[in-house]
Amino acid sequence: DFAVGGDYILSLVSVKDSSKCIVSLSEPDARITVRRDVPAASFNFIENANEGQIKQGGMAEIPIRLTGEAPFSVKYEHLDLNGNHLGFYETKFSSNYKQVLPVGKEGLYKLKEMHDSSCGGKIENIESQFKVTYLSRPYFSIQENPNSKISKLAESVFTRDAVCQNFETSVDLSLSGSPPFVLTYELTSPHGQTSIKTMQITTKYASLQLPNKESGEYVATIKSIYDANYGEEDFKYIDTSNEEIIIKQTVNSIPQIVFADKGKTLRTCSIDVDMQTEKKSSFLEPIKLKQLRGEGPFTITFSIYHESTSRTDHITLDNVDVNSFPYYRLYEGLKLGKHAITMESIIDGNGCANEFANSHENSIYVSITDVPKIHLLDADTDYCVGDYVSYQLNGVPPFNIRYDFNGVELQSQERSTQFVRIASEPGIISINSIQDSISQCVVNFTLPSMEQEHQKLSLTIHQIPSVTVSQGNHVVEDIHEGDQAEVVFTFEGTPPFSLTYVRTEDVANIRDQRRPQVAETHKVTDIYDYEYRVVTSLQGTYEAIEISDAFCFAKNEAFFKN
Repeated sequence: DFAVGGDYILSLVSVKDSSKCIVSLSEPDARITVRRDVPAASFNFIENANEGQIKQGGMAEIPIRLTGEAPFSVKYEHLDLNGNHLGFYETKFSSNYKQVLPVGKEGLYKLKEMHDSSCGGKIENIESQFKVTYLSRPYFSIQENPNSKISKLAESVFTRDAVCQNFETSVDLSLSGSPPFVLTYELTSPHGQTSIKTMQITTKYASLQLPNKESGEYVATIKSIYDANYGEEDFKYIDTSNEEIIIKQTVNSIPQIVFADKGKTLRTCSIDVDMQTEKKSSFLEPIKLKQLRGEGPFTITFSIYHESTSRTDHITLDNVDVNSFPYYRLYEGLKLGKHAITMESIIDGNGCANEFANSHENSIYVSITDVPKIHLLDADTDYCVGDYVSYQLNGVPPFNIRYDFNGVELQSQERSTQFVRIASEPGIISINSIQDSISQCVVNFTLPSMEQEHQKLSLTIHQIPSVTVSQGNHVVEDIHEGDQAEVVFTFEGTPPFSLTYVRTEDVANIRDQRRPQVAETHKVTDIYDYEYRVVTSLQGTYEAIEISDAFCFAKNEAFFKN
C-alpha cells in the first residue's frame, strides 16, 4: 500500500513453494518511486463562461486544465443540447500549458477520464459541462402579404403577378443574421441567358428588383446569403442547395398596333359617311389594322384632326379585335375635306398600355369628297305623255345615271349638266343612282336610307286625256225646227275634267261656197263623271276642241289648224 508518496525499496529475501521448502534469494533490490500528486483534468472556465458559439463547419476551443506529467490523454463525452448521448472521444496533449479541447459540433461536452504519462488521473467537477452552439446562419424569406402580389407555387417556388413591359416591380425580402448582408442570385432572361447578380444590404429588409425590359418569363434563383458571421468561404463546407428560392415573373409586352396602310389617303364620299351603321360600312373604304404585339381585346384611342377647322377630336373604341375592327366609327361625323386619323394610345387585354410618343408616324388620312347631286327642275309639275322631263345635275361631267322606267333599268351618260328625257308613254320614271367623274362617288338612291330622296326624284307620266262626241270626233244630226237632240261627250282620263266644245254652221261665202263657221263656244269645268250630255235645239256640228283632266291637257290640233 503506497499511501504516502516517496521512494520505496523492494527486496526479495526468500521463496517458499507448496511443499514448504524455503530457498533464500540473493536478487538485487527493486526501487519504486511513488508520486506524491494525482494527475487531474478539468474545464478551465474563464470568468465562469461555460458556453461558446461557433460557425457551422468551424471549431470551438474549450479551455482545460491538466496536472500531472506529460503526455496526457483525455476522454470526453458529446451530448446533444437536450442531453442525449452522441459519442465518446479521446484527445492527446503533449503538455499541460494552456491546453484547449478542439470540438467542431454543437452540443454539451463532459470530461470523463484522463491519464498522464504514467498514472490514471481524476476528473475534477465530474458534472461540469461546456455548451457549444452554432452561430445563427443568415437567412432570407419572401414577404407574403395581400399587397405583395406574390403566390407560392411550391415549397421553394414563388410567382409574382404578371406585369407590363417597362413597369418596375420588386420582391420584398426579410433577412435574419448579422448585417451587413451579401445576397447572390441567378437571373435567367426569357431568351435563356443567365447572369449572376450580387446585392449589398445593410438592413434586415431588401427589395429584389426584377427586370422588365423584355417580354417573357424571368426566373430569379436566390442562391446564397452571407452576413458578418458567415462569409462565402464558410459556405463551402455547408450544403445550402435545398435553401434556394426560385421566383418567377412574366413580363407582358407593350401592345403595338399600326395602320396596315399607314400614310395612305383614303377617299370616301360624303353620302357614305352619313351611313353610320355597320351594315352600311361596306360603302366606306376600309381602315385596316395590323397587330404587332399584345393580347386582345384592345382599347384604342384615336385623334382625328380636321384640316378645314384645325380642330382635333378624340374617339376611344373598346373591345377592339383587329380582325373585325369597326372602322366605320372613325368616319362618323366627318365633313368635306381632309382628316388625319392618328393612333394615340392602346390598352390591351393584359392591361398594358402604349402611348405613342411619335404618334404622327402611325397615321392615315381620309379625304371626304362631295357627291354629285340631281334634282327635278320643276318638281311641282304634272308630267304627261309627250312632255320633256328635265333633271338638273351638279358635279363634274360626265355623269353616269342609272334610272328606271316602267320597271326597265336604263343607263345614260350625260356630258352636260342636264338630264332630259321625253315622256313617250305613261308610267313611272325613277332615278336609281348617279356618279360623276371626279369623286367616283356613287349615290345610290335605292338604299332604304335614301328612300325619301328616291321618292323626290321619281315621277309619274300621265296619259293624255281624250274625249269622243257621241262615239266620234263630232256629231251632225238633222232635226226639225222645234225639236231637240242630245249630244254625249265621253271622257278618258282622271276626273275632274274640263271641256271646251263648239257648234259650227255651214255659211255661204261671196262665191256661194259653204264653209263651216263657229256659231258658239262653250267651256265646262269640274266634270267628275266620264260622260257629259248636252241637250240642244240648235242645228249645227258639235265638236270638242279642248279637254283637260286632273293632270293633263289636250286640244284638237286639226280644228285649230283649220
